[in-house]
Amino acid sequence: MPPAPNRAEPVEPAEASAATHPAPPPGGLDPKTAVVVIHGIGEQRPMETLRGFVRTTWQHDSGLFEGVDPRPDFNPWDVWSKPDHISGSAELRRITTARARPGSGAEGTRGRRFDFFEMHWADITADNTWGDFFDWFRALLCRNPVKGDVPPRVQWLWCLLWIATIMLVLSSAATAWLSWLKAGGLDLLAHTWLGAVLGWNGWPVIAAVVGLLSYGAKRVLTSFAGDVARYVSAAPRNIRVRQEVRQRGLKLLRELTESNAYDRVILVGHSLGSVIAHDLVLLAWSEAARELRAPPGSELHLAIRACERAADELLDAAGYAKFDPGFERDDHACDCPIGRRVPDAAALRQKRAAFRLAQRDLHRELAATRVRAPGGPAHAAWLISDLITLGSPLTHAEFLIARTLCELRIAVHTREMLRCPPMLEVLPDGAFGFAFQNPRDSKTLQPHFAAAMGAVRWTNICDTSPPWAFLMGDLVSGPLTRDFGPGLVDIDIPMRRPKGILATLGLARGFTHLMYWNDFSRTSRPLPPNEPVPEHIQALRDALNYLDDPAAEQRLVAQAV
Repeated sequence: MPPAPNRAEPVEPAEASAATHPAPPPGGLDPKTAVVVIHGIGEQRPMETLRGFVRTTWQHDSGLFEGVDPRPDFNPWDVWSKPDHISGSAELRRITTARARPGSGAEGTRGRRFDFFEMHWADITADNTWGDFFDWFRALLCRNPVKGDVPPRVQWLWCLLWIATIMLVLSSAATAWLSWLKAGGLDLLAHTWLGAVLGWNGWPVIAAVVGLLSYGAKRVLTSFAGDVARYVSAAPRNIRVRQEVRQRGLKLLRELTESNAYDRVILVGHSLGSVIAHDLVLLAWSEAARELRAPPGSELHLAIRACERAADELLDAAGYAKFDPGFERDDHACDCPIGRRVPDAAALRQKRAAFRLAQRDLHRELAATRVRAPGGPAHAAWLISDLITLGSPLTHAEFLIARTLCELRIAVHTREMLRCPPMLEVLPDGAFGFAFQNPRDSKTLQPHFAAAMGAVRWTNICDTSPPWAFLMGDLVSGPLTRDFGPGLVDIDIPMRRPKGILATLGLARGFTHLMYWNDFSRTSRPLPPNEPVPEHIQALRDALNYLDDPAAEQRLVAQAV
């Protein structure tokens, strides 16, 4: 977790050795877990996303309250909406909980409490214009599919967009020229194919229909797709918007860290919010890593080395070749490496589980490591334990963010984007790692600026739709392992509506992009333990793993695609 904007100083060794855990929050309360949810595209109202998320992942999960007796004045699953003094927005609230049951291995202790926050950014992109969308849309259309600039999974949709664009242009042109055609201009083209096309009597009707649709579509496209255009495109007009969104998120993460009220932060991003979450982890770590030091023999030093070994073994099991740009960092990448050994599925699953366990251990050591900003209190060096992406367009990063797959891979290899496990460097002893020897003290380790995924577990939940049936499932989402590394856990689950109009019409799988935390129950109480939990909801609960339960982690890794 990043320190304040000014440089932080490590706590003196004597103080650091005495503080094995983050300083307790004010009043002697136990440290809590903070869950930060970043909403997706559209004109989202503040707290609209967060309330549904809390209801499904907290209030409906009866497993969190087993053995917890109700109090006279409240139930264990109750939540309270309190002023959010951390985000600084009067429109947002902090949803806080009572205590859950103790987690596995913590029996006999008091259960943990949770605070839920929403990182709301829709107001920053409220001034989207048609020009913002059109410039981005034109850049997407003007791709060369022959060179592979259009990924196979979106080629059907890309072709349909071209057909719709051509129809719009032809209908508009035919309508505009109608008076000229009636005046005899059509006679000049009567025996040509162009005359037959332009003389078709249906063009005015099509133009009227297209005009009506365009009237409504313009607002929808600027409000929804316009958000994507403003954030993923680094056009000069968009840079201020991108900076404001990121700074708002970084400020929230800093405030959570410096409050000393939390010892774990879970970051959840939906849709475009997952791209923002990716950027926040990358930027927050780059700030925190500047001041991280691991003295020789310290628990942090040992945890870093253990995580590096697990990363090395995972990459080897995944088929990455040593000294290849896909294995070790390449700050001067100019080529796109292709081809990897076919991994052994069982070995890969085992090494991924071992790597995620090493990530968990490293996160705990970082949360116990103290740094201090000048004039401020000591606080944890890093708190984010998990990045959870839901319906993430990062699966189309080669199309939406980069222009080609090769360009995307180069961005990852040069550490401009996250990789899980982190990009490794060749160490003096010939081994591979993501921490280097600090120039001022050759025995002290310092992780590099893009090593966030050494301590942050990344889980991606998606509902991949077939290319030929892109309206079924979630076209926006898809697996991320190919582009962002084998340490990432992809959970691909086909979601279905159990009831409702679409289910009645046989469209239970129709566009599921908004269903990731929808269990189709509106109660604010835990659901009966014997009631089946939708598969995608169980996967989300396992990814969040509020109680840090090893069984939930095992279920999650076993489902990875």
